[in-house]
Amino acid sequence: MCLLEDAPIGLVQIHIIDFAYRPNFPFLTQLERQKLCHLYTNDNASTQIFNELEQTIQYRYRQLFSPNDSHLDDYNAHTKRPEPYLVLIINTADFPKNSISPERLQNFLKYAYNAGVYVIALHNKKQIINDHEHTLNALLNTLSSIKLKRDFTWLECDETILPVQKMAQFDYSFFLADVNQTAIVQKIQDKLTVNDDNGESDFLHIKIGSLPNGDDAFLSLGQKSENYSVLLLGVPGSGKSTLMNNIIMQIGKQYHAGQIRLYLLDFAGVEFNQFKNHPNVEKIFLEANASEYGLALLESLRPDVEIRRELFKSQNIKDINIYNNQNPDNPLPVRNSPVIYTLFKIKLQPLIRSKS
Repeated sequence: MCLLEDAPIGLVQIHIIDFAYRPNFPFLTQLERQKLCHLYTNDNASTQIFNELEQTIQYRYRQLFSPNDSHLDDYNAHTKRPEPYLVLIINTADFPKNSISPERLQNFLKYAYNAGVYVIALHNKKQIINDHEHTLNALLNTLSSIKLKRDFTWLECDETILPVQKMAQFDYSFFLADVNQTAIVQKIQDKLTVNDDNGESDFLHIKIGSLPNGDDAFLSLGQKSENYSVLLLGVPGSGKSTLMNNIIMQIGKQYHAGQIRLYLLDFAGVEFNQFKNHPNVEKIFLEANASEYGLALLESLRPDVEIRRELFKSQNIKDINIYNNQNPDNPLPVRNSPVIYTLFKIKLQPLIRSKS
């Protein structure tokens, strides 16, 4: 839950193999509708997801990774279309025992980690494992283990997983995290774009502060809010820079570079230079002639705008949301054409004087 909360929406996906009549993951499964969590409750479905994840691993090694990419982190660091990290949670009582050979499973686990696929198996030590259950034995013998009691008062694990002894030297203490899963689910759902009945949605929705009554204040841009541009105005020292910096940081926390790319134009100084390693920042213009670069940037977007304008015109459609709703089998690739969000930092006083 904490991983989903901290990662940009869509960058982590959870797959759960669990046949239990009573759900073991009631909070995670609340995110099924948002396609952040997927539950497989029978042998056929669990075998199918294993096959799909296996194909994903092969695809990433064969199609995506360059010779310099040793891990999905390396690929995502230089691409504008980050691939999601996939977590497979397995209740071993329900693991497919006959359809997957031990050799195939071990090969899967060998290459899964570097391909961004992480496997977590939940196993009850009281569960009886028959000798003929070779695949399940292979799973338990291959994965490193963390053993804990029901009341979490005792923990045993391999130092390569959790360096308890080394951490204890620095006086680290361990306790059960107080995780409010209900609040996390609500927070994640609030992050997600909520579609109205007419299909309208915002491409950006981030918290920027609090209202006097204590409610959260959000900045929203898109069709639902009908906001497409924002102008921050204020006297010196009123907090304009702080707010803009907060907006940039929140974008990086909630959206990956495949969703929103930032072009920062600073006509006043070098304040944006602190964001030079920001994952969503495509380019920062700090030069004195940043206005020329800004105009050139907007001009470079013209071809894409014209192509889409002609496409919408030919189908009598007014925007991308309606187009994608009417063409679900061939939508415009939003991930291939991320939202371009350009932030300008200017001083109005010289402009006002020049006009006067």
